[in-house]
Amino acid sequence: MPRRNGIPLTLLAVLTALTAVFAAVAVMAAPDGATLVVQNGTAETFGSPLGANSFSMDLTSQISAGPGTGTLSQTRLIKFVPPSHLAVYRTGPPVSLLGTLGSSAIQPALAGYAAIVAGPSHWVRQGSQFVRTETLQAFVARVRPPSRVPVTTAHGKVFEIAIVRGGYLVYLKISLVVPNQTLAGGTPAVTGMEGTTIRLLQINGRTAPAIS
Repeated sequence: MPRRNGIPLTLLAVLTALTAVFAAVAVMAAPDGATLVVQNGTAETFGSPLGANSFSMDLTSQISAGPGTGTLSQTRLIKFVPPSHLAVYRTGPPVSLLGTLGSSAIQPALAGYAAIVAGPSHWVRQGSQFVRTETLQAFVARVRPPSRVPVTTAHGKVFEIAIVRGGYLVYLKISLVVPNQTLAGGTPAVTGMEGTTIRLLQINGRTAPAIS
C-alpha cells in the first residue's frame, strides 16, 4: 500500500507497533455544556488522574484509498489494568496476544486516546450523540506520534462522533477524509479515507453501559 503523505494511521500505529508516543491532552479554558460532557466522559473512562481506571475496549481501524478500491479493516482488543499493564490482542479467531506496552509508554498511550476528544473545536449535541468537524491539520498536529509522523500539509476534514452513557465515553468514531489535491512542491496527495472506532467493553471490571 502506498505511503500516505503525512496522513497518519493514528491509533493503528500505536496498537500494532506498540511504540508510538502521543501528544499530551490539550486543556480547554472554558468548554461549553456539550464539550464538558464529552471531556468528563473521557476522564471517567481513562481515569482522573489518567490511568486510574481499568478498562477493555475494541479499536477498529479502516483504510480506503477511494471509491472502487475496497476497504481494509482490522479490530484490536485493548486491555488495561492499572498501573502498568496494557495489552493488545488480535480479536481472531482465535484471540491472541500481540504484545504489551512497557510501563514508560502507558501514560503517553492513554494520553493519546484522551487527546482525540480534546482540541479547540467544540462538540455539539445531536440527539443522543455528540459531533464535531475539524481540519485534518489540526487533528494530526494534536494526536500524531512525535518524531514519527510529520505534521501533514494535506488539507482535509475530520468528522468525529462521540457517545457518552452513564458518564462514560463508550463510543468514539473518527473519519479522516482527504480530497484530491497537490501538495507543496507539486506532489499529489494520496487521497481517501481513514477511520478509527473505539468501543468501550468494560470499565473497572464491569460491563460498560450500552451504546443504545
